[in-house]
Amino acid sequence: MRRRVPGLRGVGVWGPLLVCAAAAGCGGSGGAPPFVARDSAGVRIAESRAPAWGKEQGWTVADTPELSIGVVQGDSAYQLYQVRGTTRLSDGMIVVANGGTQQLRFYDASGKFVRAVGGRGGAPGEFQALLEIVRIPGDSIVAFDWRLRRLSLFGPHGGLARTVSLAGDAGQAPLMLAGALDGGRFLAMRETLLGRGRVPEGYARDTLRLVELDDSAGQVADLGPFPGGERFVDVTRQNGRIASMQVMVLPFSRNAYVAVGDGRVWAGSSDRYEVRAFGPDGTLREIVRRTDVTPATVTDAMKTRAVEARVAARKRDNPNLSASDLAAARKALTALPAPPTAPTFSTLRVGPDGDLWVSDFRPPWAEADPSTWSVFDPEGRWLGTVSVPAGLDVYEVGRDYLLGRRKDDLGVEHVELYRLSRKE
Repeated sequence: MRRRVPGLRGVGVWGPLLVCAAAAGCGGSGGAPPFVARDSAGVRIAESRAPAWGKEQGWTVADTPELSIGVVQGDSAYQLYQVRGTTRLSDGMIVVANGGTQQLRFYDASGKFVRAVGGRGGAPGEFQALLEIVRIPGDSIVAFDWRLRRLSLFGPHGGLARTVSLAGDAGQAPLMLAGALDGGRFLAMRETLLGRGRVPEGYARDTLRLVELDDSAGQVADLGPFPGGERFVDVTRQNGRIASMQVMVLPFSRNAYVAVGDGRVWAGSSDRYEVRAFGPDGTLREIVRRTDVTPATVTDAMKTRAVEARVAARKRDNPNLSASDLAAARKALTALPAPPTAPTFSTLRVGPDGDLWVSDFRPPWAEADPSTWSVFDPEGRWLGTVSVPAGLDVYEVGRDYLLGRRKDDLGVEHVELYRLSRKE
């Protein structure tokens, strides 16, 4: 799960890049078995070089949504803006974190609006910067406000149960919610690039630190640091003091991603196709790899194509931009350095049965295409790939559905549920 630093604007966010895979006819390894699991100092290492699904097996996602919430005009209860998360409760109720109104909105299984809780403010149960929601056992909801550094726990009907401060220690970068664990514990993450009193300039790589917290936000385990996002920090000074600062995501930036599910914490940096699983006590239990994937070298031609894709996206989103504005954007993007290799994967999600979903990395020029996800079983075996409809940001994987957010051609946000079919 990659986080954008709230309140800072960059020139652009760079999309994923497709990488070479043996299943696509490149990078094969002779007669090696498609899956190998071994033990290394008590850590299980699961390596796949080919998918396990046969021709008649596999999972498919419907082309059209079974449920869609969101309208261009009409009842404001169905107008969504800055959706920060969504989850489905056991009775089919859909909960949406709507950042535009700083509310949690509840819709029944048919998509009918039921209630809204929260709102803009600082009182208990209100939000100033709603950033994330997580469903926990009992259909309760944990909502995170990054400005207030506060967790708010709501019951399945929207009643506020309690709040927990994530203020952290003075002098450290603030904590952010990354997930919920069994036993009332939380997973939090700390990005250190822009920690308190620290202002890097030029190329900088973030560090993501993961910690497990008890139900009062006391630290109980440290999962260690992960190489985070690659950035370029442009600082303007006046009279020796910082006047402005712009944090820009590098083309093909490699990042750290996190997901929680099935009693485990999954985390990995996309420099290589490797995801690590930590147990409830914070110890490393398993490493899952795809050995058929080799990081692609970032060429000048790739960077140029990415720049043009970003300029085109900016023009599409802001039709009134002048030619000089677009030229300035192109110049700024072109001046950014690029990593030597592209990322190998993107977002992580965990299904209810412990299956790990890993999104392939796509380049900016392919962002309008359907996304491809690799699915691994609870033993770390690569089962195969699943195609997800274009534009859908997947927030939750269920046994028979995917739930996420999609923007239409007008930029209007919709929360949509797509049926997931499994052929074992």
